[in-house]
Amino acid sequence: MEEKAALFYSEAARQTNDPQAKKILGKFSEDEEKHGQFLQTLVDSYYIKNGSFDPPDLTATEYPVNKDGPIYGKSMKELSSHPEPVAAAVEKFALAEGEAIALYRKLSAESQDKALSEFFAKLADWEQRHLDLLRKQGESFRAQRT
Repeated sequence: MEEKAALFYSEAARQTNDPQAKKILGKFSEDEEKHGQFLQTLVDSYYIKNGSFDPPDLTATEYPVNKDGPIYGKSMKELSSHPEPVAAAVEKFALAEGEAIALYRKLSAESQDKALSEFFAKLADWEQRHLDLLRKQGESFRAQRT
């Protein structure tokens, strides 16, 4: 799941002509790669070492929050002569983040191990930051259509 998300964000960053979006989507991709590494650490330490889990430091990346378009610095019209795929990609990314959040929250709630529960809760919170920015960007794009 995280590897696929990292690839999506990396490809979106590669394809955009918006410097701000290239930077932020690149950071999203790096975050998703980190999440995958954290999950691998979980498997390696918790399941292989028979129930002992030492959670890694989960320090979420800081992103801008007060901009109208927190991901894309350019308007839809500036991005492409056919901007709808950009807006559709933002919506697709938001759906995927929502699914990840739901899964991590479920795993957090169901875990009998406090460290595991906190680990999954922090991953859910980190994904929520991505989702919040994607939703705000989607709102910005919708406002540009009217």
